[in-house]
Amino acid sequence: MNKAVRLKVGIVGAGMAGLACAQALASAGAQVQLIDKGRGPGGRLATRRVTSPDDSAHVLGIDHGAQILYPRNPGFAAWLAGGEAAGWAAPWTPRRGGAWATGPDRTGWVGVPGMSALAQALRQDLAVACGQPVVRLARDAHAPWTLHDAAGTAFGPFDCVVLALPPAQAATLLATWADAVAQAWATELQGVAMLPCWTLMAVTDDTGHDWDVMEPETGPLAWVARNHRKPGRATPAGLATWVAQAGAAWTQAHRDDAPARVQDALQTTLQGLLAPPLPTVWHHVAVHRWLYALPPAATPGAPCRWDAALGLGLCGDHFAGRDVEAAWHSGRALARAIALAPSPD
Repeated sequence: MNKAVRLKVGIVGAGMAGLACAQALASAGAQVQLIDKGRGPGGRLATRRVTSPDDSAHVLGIDHGAQILYPRNPGFAAWLAGGEAAGWAAPWTPRRGGAWATGPDRTGWVGVPGMSALAQALRQDLAVACGQPVVRLARDAHAPWTLHDAAGTAFGPFDCVVLALPPAQAATLLATWADAVAQAWATELQGVAMLPCWTLMAVTDDTGHDWDVMEPETGPLAWVARNHRKPGRATPAGLATWVAQAGAAWTQAHRDDAPARVQDALQTTLQGLLAPPLPTVWHHVAVHRWLYALPPAATPGAPCRWDAALGLGLCGDHFAGRDVEAAWHSGRALARAIALAPSPD
């Protein structure tokens, strides 16, 4: 039997990296507890729910985080293909539009009925505590690790702890633990400046455009998607749902602007792109700021960090690349490292 069967693992962060790590460890027999400050698991695999303007009982889903996945790793591709068979993933070949559309359309993958379905597929029966931001790590000889949230709740004891967080958040937690390895990791992570992203979500009358996505090369917006065109989206006829994401440079320049001001700027830009062939009727508009949306580049070295003597590990997209697949790869790599570590006495 794998030595990991007796391990109790606490994972801080229930985005793709944390969920992938947790699912792999649980499959190896470990007891896993995920803790996340958000309202639900998934991180940027997020779907916002909006009441339909023509039926208050109907809820529209708008993917305001990760948009579409283009797998590179055969294992990740196989996982998504398995999702198609299970009904929580589907291939999508969006038609590109605008003056910037060059080359053939690419087939990628989306979650069904929303991108959050990918996170739910990994979660399954895992224990996840949401809405509880961890602010301190503690360790002693009798109860190796405990995790403490802002309200004073303690989680544990754990044989090992995983931080599956954006670099700045992981660095802050590591700084609470006086150990040379933890301090070195904290210093490393403090040098990783994640890029932010303002995202506009909207519901309009369907304007009849024949394109699905647009990637403008000028102006505030870097990505526009007709979200209702993705497979499995139950959107009433005559309505359109939109996701419009600002570029990193524009977001950085307006990172701390009031949401109303950002909404006005992005809505005006989107209106300009949608002007023909019909006037746009806006039913719902909102913005969301992803403070840690994208690493500027992959962090050099291994796809994760693991210290067996401490029983402490780090994973995240910035260790293995710049996207959801990188987070999946990093989490699974850390799970393999932990599973090969000696089990506690």
